[in-house]
Amino acid sequence: MYLYLRQVLAMDDYQTLLNFWNQAYANRESSMDAKAWEDLVPSKKQLEALQRLSDAEKILDYGCGQGWGAIALTKCGAKDVQGVEVSENAIASARALATTYESNAHFNVIDLDWLKKCPSVFDGLFCSNVLDVIPFEAAKEVLAGFAHIVLSGGKVVISLNFFMTPQDNPERHMSAKGRYLYVDGVLRLSCLSDDEWTQCFQEWFDVEKLEHYAWPGEKTETRRLFYLRRK
Repeated sequence: MYLYLRQVLAMDDYQTLLNFWNQAYANRESSMDAKAWEDLVPSKKQLEALQRLSDAEKILDYGCGQGWGAIALTKCGAKDVQGVEVSENAIASARALATTYESNAHFNVIDLDWLKKCPSVFDGLFCSNVLDVIPFEAAKEVLAGFAHIVLSGGKVVISLNFFMTPQDNPERHMSAKGRYLYVDGVLRLSCLSDDEWTQCFQEWFDVEKLEHYAWPGEKTETRRLFYLRRK
């Protein structure tokens, strides 16, 4: 049985992260300047991943942020989609966005213990830019939670930021502590290679494919998109 996340993620670090993301989402427009629902998805490859995931019967968007993934999944035809977040401001924004785009996705605020308490009911899961902005030990506990709630054979899509070091982008003014990068004392990136993430996933999932993609304005495809299957 996996540990409570509270035992892995120090509460001071957790509160710092929660305050940061809560404030960040409070300052974002709920419309995200999108005209069509497809514009909610940052890249074509992410949209293709959501389309492939949308035939699952019950899908979770974990760490959903403003809910663009869950909303896009419903627009791709998924019937039962739930988005969850620890940030109350993010969920408020996601609900507003779902109303704007007439999506039937459901959004809920959760606590750190939610994965442990949730039953094994999902055959699809999407998680974008969550695992690599928390400590690696906490990320492993989240993955153990995913393995708990996703049914055998269920499809999982995990999107990660690019691998970088402070030397790669000095203009970002990041400070390094081991494999972690911080900005103004807030953890912003866990620096693990493709191979390291693959090895981590393989404890619970078969890694079917890894794609690299870029967000609008980025010249090279360095972000990671993992297609997994629950063992």
